[in-house]
Amino acid sequence: MALALKDCKNRNDVDEVFKAKGISSNNYEAKNAMLLDVMGNPQMFCSIGNPTNEQKYEMILISFLGGKWKYAEALSKISL
Repeated sequence: MALALKDCKNRNDVDEVFKAKGISSNNYEAKNAMLLDVMGNPQMFCSIGNPTNEQKYEMILISFLGGKWKYAEALSKISL
């Protein structure tokens, strides 16, 4: 059974999901879009000016693997 992107714990897991979906290793736009979608499309800020797609991917991947988006996702499901 293939691992779902939201269940990935490390970079290798993420790479395996992209590989299984046929996304090439240098298709950063597709990778960025998928990661952001899983995280609920958060606002991302880059203070380095105009980053390349690869730099954006690294920033998004680090944020994704940090897992704080899962907490925000859980809170959004709670009705107050």
